[in-house]
Amino acid sequence: MTPTVDEQIAWCLARSCRPGDVLVVGVATPLAAAAAQLARALLVPDLVLLEGTAVDAPPHDVATPLLRPEAVGEQAVGVLAQHEVLDAIQRGRATLQLVSPAQVDGAGNLNTSRVRGPDGSLRRLPGGLATADVARLVGRLVAYRADHSPRFLPERVEFVTGAAGRVVRIVTASAVLDWTGERFRLASVHVGAEPAAVVAGCGFALEAPARVPTTEPPPAEALRLLREEIDPHGLRRLELRERRAEALETLSRLAGRGECGKMRP
Repeated sequence: MTPTVDEQIAWCLARSCRPGDVLVVGVATPLAAAAAQLARALLVPDLVLLEGTAVDAPPHDVATPLLRPEAVGEQAVGVLAQHEVLDAIQRGRATLQLVSPAQVDGAGNLNTSRVRGPDGSLRRLPGGLATADVARLVGRLVAYRADHSPRFLPERVEFVTGAAGRVVRIVTASAVLDWTGERFRLASVHVGAEPAAVVAGCGFALEAPARVPTTEPPPAEALRLLREEIDPHGLRRLELRERRAEALETLSRLAGRGECGKMRP
């Protein structure tokens, strides 16, 4: 089975999890939510997942929290108030968060606040819930986006919503970039991507080895889980520009039918 861009990104995010991690997944990030469940199912069985404010909910269709979030909380180990989530982060209890900023630069600064349009004007974005805090307090951040261009990877972000310091990896549509302690280094390129094009697609200087490894593709069981159990409706594609309209139509259809996906034991 050949993986799609979103499936390759999900597998790279899942492989960023470590034993003992407490992983925070924010709202409206179905690709990150799918990756978290994938990691718990195949790679890190002791992963503690904080999805929104629900603690360690059982496996479920990623459509469920998008359409009826209370269904996840009803079967979770517990549900925290928002200030309790932020308190846990402040106390250093969150070791990993998967974030999808509008921009991340060569120093690891995050921008979820505003970007410059083609005409040079600034376009306001929704911003980020506690991005300034998590960028300094969560143990590790992995930034991702189904893009690989200076628009997402500028030399310097247009606005610093979250200061540099915690981003250890960037996963894009073409590659995985790892932080060396001083700069980002090209760790691997996905199947079909060329290292030279990946380097050229960064707005910042990207260190690259003489021989760049190929990113590990998701195994067959990972693809089966994503396609049949974790996200059978393909709502992870809400985070892909070219597939967003299709995924929104699917989400609307599910909402109209009163469907919300199922929780699995």
